[in-house]
Amino acid sequence: MISGDSMDINDIDEMDEQLPEAYEAIKDVPWAVKEMIEIQKKQRDAFKKLVERIRQLKDTSMSEEEEEETHRQIEEERLRIETESLREEEDLLQRVLEYKERSFEAFEKARRERDDLMDQLIRQNRLIKRESLKKPVRIYPNDPCPCGSGKKYKKCCGRA
Repeated sequence: MISGDSMDINDIDEMDEQLPEAYEAIKDVPWAVKEMIEIQKKQRDAFKKLVERIRQLKDTSMSEEEEEETHRQIEEERLRIETESLREEEDLLQRVLEYKERSFEAFEKARRERDDLMDQLIRQNRLIKRESLKKPVRIYPNDPCPCGSGKKYKKCCGRA
């Protein structure tokens, strides 16, 4: 008979209560959160099947060797499930990291472009201020007309 020191259904319930650290890294990436939930569901289902197998084996009488072999198989299966889940989580975290790096690079590029535009606007504003600070050119009646006609201002555009 298999002893009760193996996995129990309560262990699985505790998994639901403990959010993995990976959630902290992916919480701002919706598609990754969805994938992480799927990984966790898959792991939980696999552990449920393993717990059910343990329950079935508890009532079975076995020799000491068979019991040790069964314990070894159960432990191997538990480790396989955890390893597979960890690999999937690691792959997901790597993809999230790459996504965040691309997003950061795009953000940095947009920030640099914004800064460049701001610099251009500041330069243009300074030029406009310089232009507006210049004293207006006073046109006297005997000066050439600014319209380019070649006549004196008083005989061209300066007529009132």
